[in-house]
Order: sequence, then C-alpha cells, then structure tokens
Amino acid sequence: MCGVSVVIMVLFGGYIIPKNKIPPGWEWFYHINPVAWALRSVTINQYQAPEYDELICTNFDTTLFQCTGFARLGDTLLENRGIPADAGEIWYGVLVMWGEFFLFLLGTTLALAYIRAEVTPPPPIITPELDDESPTKAVEIQFEPVAFAFKDIWYTITLPSGDELDILKGISGYFEPGTVTALIGSSGAGKTTLLDVLAGRKNTGHIAGEVFVNGRPNDAHTFRRIMGYVEQFDSLCPHDTAREALEFSAALRLPGDTPDSVRAAWVDNVLEMLELTALENTLVGDSTSGMSFEQKKRVSIGVELVANPAILFLDEPTSGLDSRAAQVVVRCIKRVAACGRAVVATIHQPSVVIFNEFDALLLLRRGGQTVFFGPLGDENKNLQEYFEGISPSIPRLQPNQNPATWMLEVIGAGTGVNSKDAIDLHAYYNSSELCAASNIHIEGLCCSHTEDLVKYAPTGADGRPASPTEPTLKQVAGSTTGTSGATAGTATGSRYNASYSRQFTLLMKRAIMSYWRSPSYNFVRMVISVIIALIFASTYADQKYTTDVDVIARTSVIYITVLFTGVVGMITVQPVFFSERPAFYREKKSEMYSVLLYNLATGVVEVPYLAVSSLLFTLPFFFIVGFDKDDVVVKFMWYWLFEALYMSCLVFTGQFLAALMPDAPTAGVFGGVWSTLLSLFCGFMIKENDIPTFWHFLYWLDPLHYGKLSTAALRILCCA
Repeated sequence: MCGVSVVIMVLFGGYIIPKNKIPPGWEWFYHINPVAWALRSVTINQYQAPEYDELICTNFDTTLFQCTGFARLGDTLLENRGIPADAGEIWYGVLVMWGEFFLFLLGTTLALAYIRAEVTPPPPIITPELDDESPTKAVEIQFEPVAFAFKDIWYTITLPSGDELDILKGISGYFEPGTVTALIGSSGAGKTTLLDVLAGRKNTGHIAGEVFVNGRPNDAHTFRRIMGYVEQFDSLCPHDTAREALEFSAALRLPGDTPDSVRAAWVDNVLEMLELTALENTLVGDSTSGMSFEQKKRVSIGVELVANPAILFLDEPTSGLDSRAAQVVVRCIKRVAACGRAVVATIHQPSVVIFNEFDALLLLRRGGQTVFFGPLGDENKNLQEYFEGISPSIPRLQPNQNPATWMLEVIGAGTGVNSKDAIDLHAYYNSSELCAASNIHIEGLCCSHTEDLVKYAPTGADGRPASPTEPTLKQVAGSTTGTSGATAGTATGSRYNASYSRQFTLLMKRAIMSYWRSPSYNFVRMVISVIIALIFASTYADQKYTTDVDVIARTSVIYITVLFTGVVGMITVQPVFFSERPAFYREKKSEMYSVLLYNLATGVVEVPYLAVSSLLFTLPFFFIVGFDKDDVVVKFMWYWLFEALYMSCLVFTGQFLAALMPDAPTAGVFGGVWSTLLSLFCGFMIKENDIPTFWHFLYWLDPLHYGKLSTAALRILCCA
C-alpha cells in the first residue's frame, strides 16, 4: 500500500498533471495531498523571486501589431500550472503539512493502542516419547568411514588497528568413526571458531596447522562431499515442507547413481529417525509463521543427514531446546555415530543426561587453548580422574553435581571459586600423559590409510549390529551401489553429484513451488498493477490534447507509469530474495548446485508472473485512456511487451541489489538511489542535450529512457 500511496501522491501533486487539468473526481485528493502542498509552496516561493519580475506580453493585437496586455513572468508561469500567484499561499502549505503531521501522529497512536496485528502461531511442538525400544528402520547407506585428525591448529585474525589476534592456539585432536565428540569451552574460548576451521567454513583470517582425513592431507573440495555441517540457526527455504527440504538435499547430494527407491527410503528413514514424520507436510516458514525453532532445528539436521556424510559437524544442536527435545536430538546423533560416522558438536551448558551421551571431549579455555582432550569414559570417569589428579586444591565433583558445570568452574569459566590463578591448566595438559597419548594416537591416524579403518556394518535402532531379521535400508530398497559422495564425485570428475540438467530441473521445481506459495508477493503485486492502471486510466480517460500543456501532461503520464510499475517490482522482490538467501549460502557451501543455474532458475520463474502483472496493467490502461485507435492488436502487443521488459529490468535489478548488499535496509537505500538516477537521466526531467557530459553514458544505459521512448512513440502514433 505504501507504493500505491506514493503513486497517487506523485500523480496528483500538481507536476505530472497540472492542477487545472486534474479530473473532477480526483480534485479532492489534490487538496489533502502533502506532496501537492509542498510543491505548491516551493513553486510559489521560487517564482516570486526578483529574477521573475520581468514583464511579458500576454495579449497581442494582430490588427495593431502591438501588445495590449502585460503580466509578470513568474505570475504567468504559476497561472499556467493552475497555481495562485499570491505569496500568502506559501503559509497555507506550511499549515496544512503541520496539520497532517499531527493527524497521522494521532492516527498512529490510536492504531497502536487499539489495533493488534495477530501473528499466525507455529504448530504445536511435537516431541516424541523417549523410548529407545521403539521400532526404527536401519539408518544406513554404505559409505566410507572417516578418521579425522588435526595437529597444531592456529587461527589468527587482523584487527582494524592492524594488530593480529590469535583466536586458536596450537590445538590438536582427532575424531574417529563411531564416536560423538563434544567441543566445550568458556565464552570466547573459540569452540565455534574451531568447528568452522575444521569444517572448512572459514574464508577470512589466517589458518595454520595440518588436517588429515584417513591418513592423507585434507582436500577441501573432496571433504565437502563427505561431511555435513548443521548451523546453529536454521537456514532453510521458508516455502519448503520438511519432506521437500530433505528430498531436495538428497537428490543433489547423494551420489548420482543412487537408485530413486534407495533415495526415497533413505529420506523416509531420516524423517522417522528425527521424529519428523508427523511434520513432513508442514511448511518450514519464516520467523513469524511455520515451524517452531525446535522443529526447524530437526529439519536442519535432517537436511545434512540425508547427504549420508561420513563426518557430521553440529554447531550447538541443543541450544534453544527444552531438555526433552534436546535429549531426542542427542539420541538421534548417537544413532548416526553408531552407524560408523564421526560426529562433532559444540555444546553450551549441557545437562547431565546429555553430557553423559558423549564419548570424547575437547575442552578449551578462554584464549583458544586446550585444557583437556580425550575419551570421557564411563560416567565421565576419565574426566573426573584427570582434573582431580592435578592438585588437591581442585574442587571435587560432588555426587549430584553436573560434571559439565564442574569442569567449567575448574578451568575458570563457571561461577564458583577455582584455582585457575594457581595452576596453568593449559601448560599442565601439554606436559601430561593424556596429551602424550593423544599425540601418539594422532600421529598414528595421520599415517594410517582407508583400508586400516574398521568397516562398520549396518546397525539397528539401538546402535548394535542389525540382526538378520531386522530390515536395513539396503534390504528395504533392494540393491544399492552405495558409494561415498567423495568417491562418486571424483570418479566422474564432476564438481557436483547431480548433473546440470538435474540441478536445473530441481531448482526450477522448487522455485515454482516457492512462488506459488508466496501470495503475499505475487498476488499483491498483481493487484497493485491493476490499481495503478485504474488510477492512471481514470485520470486520462478520453482526454483531449490540444495545447502544449496537454502534450506535456501526456508525456508525463508516460514517464510516471513506466517508472512506477518498474520501481514497485524492484522493491517487492527484495524481501523474497532475502528470505531465500540464507538457504542458498548453506547449499552453496555444500556444493549442491551451480550458482549460475540457481540464478537462472530464480530469473526464469519470474517471467510468467511478470508477463501477467504487465498484462493486468496494460489491459485497463490501454483501452480506458483511449489508445485503441487503428491496428489495435499490434499496438497493444507492443505496449504490453515494452511494459513487461521494463518491469523485468527493474525486478532483476532488485534481485541484483539483494544479492550484492549485506542486508535488506541497505538494499532498499541503494534501490532508492538507483530509482532516482533512472528518473533523472531518462530524458524527461533533463533533456538529452542538457545532461552533463560526464553523465551522458547513463542516458544511453538507462532502461527507463528506452521504456519511456518506446511507449511514448507508440501512444503518439496510435493517437495521431
């Protein structure tokens, strides 16, 4: 509605259509239009200046060949626009604008006090019963287990002052198949930074150290194919259902030779494993609608699991969840690890139950230094014995105390009293037997090869090897070629698992469905097209053009209609693009598809909606204004084409700004600047010959120049 309001205010402001040419049905709006009063006051003030005191002839007697009437130049110019020449009218404009300011201020106050916009509540949280004996399909597609080792990892950033700051300082460790490792630390310890560095998600700063996968130096391209990364906050397509999100990921990230039956069974498996079956047809939604935060968290995990990763990184998977939902997530993570996958997760303040589910711990203190790394043992026995053996001054773990809270207090990250000032826990760890044993194991993993790893068999619901009577995915789906994503990708030499044709087909299918489920965007812009067309058409319906002022008014309406139909499209497309952008960034990092194909699908899906929107504008406007003279069909089609092309230019400009700018407000500001440049250098406000040489290139690049020129020529021809 803001766009429609701006159109009406500009149209009936007294510039596009002079006051004395406004149709009788719209005169009332001129008198309440703040744009009209502002323009009126400024114009009177300008033309009352001394430089317009020159007298000009207003009545020439052709019989006497002399001027019989004179008038002041400024007054004549004002009268031609229907504006009174009285300087006192300036203050009327000031009073009206102040009055409208207080009127809208009062209206806003009343609206806030008595009107409440209700937000659609998310569906109720569906949390399954914590029953480990519940029947679950086997969670397995054949893959190659991964032993992940890293040595002496440093991460350094450069501050604005130019100084360098070490975020991570010489961290070493390993993640083995079938284990769940927790990354825990105090605030500022760098646990999320370490996760991003190891997962290859950091593209800034300086990274030093060595990373090995199955005994070989890590190859970033190949590693992306065999790993999954679950971000802390969801980055999902808001118009996908849970099933569609998983199916899209599986179609593009599983090896291309995976049979459709296997892929479908695997998606069903993950939906059931994450307790999403009841929500499979629910839209993900945005921050105000759709799924709850907890439900989106499970969908985010599922999107990565369907890619069948050999190693899974999770950034605080339980944050924002209640204890029951968090236990469900951790139980699912344990199932994933039991199939032979290495799982790594950053955890913030875990409960006792959740902490006991982890197999190993990498504990960091503030400054990015290791104070413990190794297996936790039964009921965290190894962790307790290690810290209690450092010094008698270390507080002992009490029977009902949370071991996670206790260890954070020991290293100085908790709220209790500790001995961090007396003992350097990082230095103690570096000289400990635990560190020496870990370093020996790391060296062994850096020299081992794939054939030295344990081959994991499909497992049942409880994590044990599946019994002959318990169906596995392979048995459910029939035969499978079952190779890892990395192997499949490198074997074909392709950067992506799916072919380009399949990528484009899936991207187009998702884009079409997304637009169909966005009535707030597509339906509204079509309604706005009709409203704008009717407003302009009612202004110029069967109007005669006998004077130069009439011709200027006709040129003005050509300019303003073309301008506003495009600008509305540029403004309305940006929120849609921004809502999809987080999902694109995540999928791009996973190398799911070509960026070019994504952009092509995003553009192609706009074409039919642009064609319909421009048609809905053209139909009423073309005929009501009276352009249906001689060869109507041809001229109508040309006019429709010009409108559609210009709207397309501005919509794609809006997409470009949304892709280029960091956030929606910044894109909106630059969109306004671009609209101003288009209107300024299109040849209407400033004639071509008067445009400064430096800006002349914009005149020839300006799509509004060509849109205005084409429609103006067409309208003049049809009304000649």
